[in-house]
Amino acid sequence: MSFGMHLLVVFIGIAAAGVAQSAYRLLISDRPRFDKRPEAPSKAVLHVILLLFCGPLVLARNSYRGRMMHGRPIGWIAASGGIAAGWCLMSGVFILTVIEFARGLLA
Repeated sequence: MSFGMHLLVVFIGIAAAGVAQSAYRLLISDRPRFDKRPEAPSKAVLHVILLLFCGPLVLARNSYRGRMMHGRPIGWIAASGGIAAGWCLMSGVFILTVIEFARGLLA
């Protein structure tokens, strides 16, 4: 796989994170956070599933706020960005695998 293909898969993961974050805000009426504890079991399952995909954006937002509000070092943002990019890569691979699996079922 070339670098361009990896980059495309990361962008697919970023797009999925954006869609998941928008869906989270629409369904839960709050911004996604790692420390939120839903009270109903159905909301907890939905919370976990959506955070699996919108987690990279939550991580990026938290690292940026940590830099601006608490003066964390720039390396903190760089490390968080690397983790978020890797997370987006894995999300993109998962999405493409599911699409390929569905295509195989329909063929």
